[in-house]
Amino acid sequence: MAKPDFEATWCPRIGKNAAEELRRGRKIVTFGIASPVFAIAAGLLIGTGTLDDVIGAASAAVVIVYIALFIRAQVRIAAALSEWYGVKIRGLPKMNPKRFDSWCEARGLHHPGEPVASGQAAGSSNVAPRQSQ
Repeated sequence: MAKPDFEATWCPRIGKNAAEELRRGRKIVTFGIASPVFAIAAGLLIGTGTLDDVIGAASAAVVIVYIALFIRAQVRIAAALSEWYGVKIRGLPKMNPKRFDSWCEARGLHHPGEPVASGQAAGSSNVAPRQSQ
């Protein structure tokens, strides 16, 4: 997705900070496509000789670093979404516009400025203020 298309699609839905985190996360996922190759190499090489053990351990380390980066990216995206919606976001859907919109709708998430069912703009909280007695 080209940069203008990406921003036009995601910035109104999740805000600029979350969109940037999503962009970074997608770069990590692109790198992760090679992770199975490193994992297979590690499995095949470890235990076959000293040099192969070193290469296998290095391949396993690459996979471990990728997994850590992927988890960190998911946490950063969730934190940016939590900031945008004003509620704690823990799990993320697959990030394509149609699935994300239905995921938000199922959880009643409305970003600031989005019209909600009552016709009013959503604030940082969908809970009415408590009145003192």
